[in-house]
Amino acid sequence: MPRHPASDPVARKRLVTKTWFDGHGTGWFNTAVKILRLSLLLAVVSACAHTPVPTTAAPSDPSTDSAPLPRRDHDVGDPGRRRETDTHLNGLKRCPKVAGKPRLVAIGSSTMASVIGPMMERLLKPKDVYFALWGRASSSLVRPDFFDWPSKMPLIVKKHRPHVFVISLGTNDNQALKLHRGGAIRPEDPRWAVHFAKRVDEMLELAVGPGRDRGVIWVGPYAIKGDASRVIGSRINTIIKERIDAFPGPAFYVDAYTATLDAAGKPITSYTPVGTDKVVDARGNDGIHLKTVVVKELLTLPALDLAWDCLGIPKS
Repeated sequence: MPRHPASDPVARKRLVTKTWFDGHGTGWFNTAVKILRLSLLLAVVSACAHTPVPTTAAPSDPSTDSAPLPRRDHDVGDPGRRRETDTHLNGLKRCPKVAGKPRLVAIGSSTMASVIGPMMERLLKPKDVYFALWGRASSSLVRPDFFDWPSKMPLIVKKHRPHVFVISLGTNDNQALKLHRGGAIRPEDPRWAVHFAKRVDEMLELAVGPGRDRGVIWVGPYAIKGDASRVIGSRINTIIKERIDAFPGPAFYVDAYTATLDAAGKPITSYTPVGTDKVVDARGNDGIHLKTVVVKELLTLPALDLAWDCLGIPKS
């Protein structure tokens, strides 16, 4: 769209030039007047060239200005390195304002059902927060034939009316993706990533609601040893993180995958709990599942840091 001359420095110069030289005349007097006008014109042009064009700031959204922005200030891991689980925040996203008693619902697979969820319940109890846990071992987004999370979401919302969802899904998604119309797509097929991303988007939409009036904190899958898990796990982590980044709503990501890699980029096998110098095994006897202290410090507490802020609850 053409700019109005009054707001365009170049057009403004042309407008001034046209206005001052429209008149006609003869004789020495007219020549003197033109010289005077030219001098004044040069002064005006010089001033315009050094005057910045004002810009209008974008209006703020009153529906989000009153809500707190989640922080990422929980240092975990080796005291020497001061590891921090990346909560992958988008500074433009803010949690909806909570009215009444804070309500949090945690959903996910066995990691949520048996470890993260019970930890959260204990830590939330002194805060007087309504808490509900929905967990299903071995559940994922790629196997709706086994357990279909999207179909359960309306019931969960209706029953518990959460202000915030904490989701822990992705660990069991390193397998063929079942299509609703029948058939399956192997992880090595490029279409797998497209369909998986759509299912992440669907969960985010269902979790925040049509009015974007619920916050979502997604705890990503942690790193597991093995070549297949290394490739597919990293891919799943990247897809979830990117979809949350692109999502136009109050959704935040706890990057557990990166937090459970060592300096060489391999899944951690040992861990130094916060406040100690003692190195402990990071995983259980199966070499896969993380020890309780690791889950607490690298997954649960970073998620709760976000939950405190989303729910408007002081941490102390």
